[in-house]
Amino acid sequence: MADTKAINVPESKYAKIDKARNTIVAMSSIAVFIVIFVGISGKSLITKLAYQNRIINAKQQALNQIKSDITASGQLVNSYKTFIAPSQNYLGQNCTNADPSCNDAKVVLDALPSQYDYPALVTSIYNVLKNDGVTIMGINGTDQQLTQSSKLASTSTPQPMPLEFIAQGNINTVLNVISDFQRSIRPFQFESIKLSGSDSLLTVDANVQTYYQPGISFVITQRQVK
Repeated sequence: MADTKAINVPESKYAKIDKARNTIVAMSSIAVFIVIFVGISGKSLITKLAYQNRIINAKQQALNQIKSDITASGQLVNSYKTFIAPSQNYLGQNCTNADPSCNDAKVVLDALPSQYDYPALVTSIYNVLKNDGVTIMGINGTDQQLTQSSKLASTSTPQPMPLEFIAQGNINTVLNVISDFQRSIRPFQFESIKLSGSDSLLTVDANVQTYYQPGISFVITQRQVK
């Protein structure tokens, strides 16, 4: 029986070139994939780092603001205690701790209320005129509750409350009315005043204006960091 021997067929030059070309293409594809992957990953990582830095900065700003507010609130409490501490208020009334309606904080609140309350204002003027003994002919004005409510979010400056009153009395009672408005805790500004009649029956027609100070609300807001 004849011996069988393996015959090695030499690899041709073209086969080697194709093999090398395939290897280069494969390596190039892998390299390109790695470059693209690293680029996308790097961009995503940079974006995340920038976002985290913005969050950290926003948190630090909020923390600094809270610390500042806490300090300011303590100073405000001390100032308020000092403000209401005197035993005699600005009106010369002797006050006690048992009567909080007498301290200067209450006096200031009555002088410039924090809410628009037209019915209360009309009632107050009615009581002044009635106590002075004049005959009330009319108290005229316009309740602007809806209009004023829309302003509260946009302003914190004193807002006017105009109205007109007409009353009759002798000259002494009419003068008392004018004096009481001038001495009132709540400031009244006379826009116009007309007097007619005699000393025994005098008619006063006055357009007056007072104010209220819209209160400021403490609101905690949220801000989205982008």
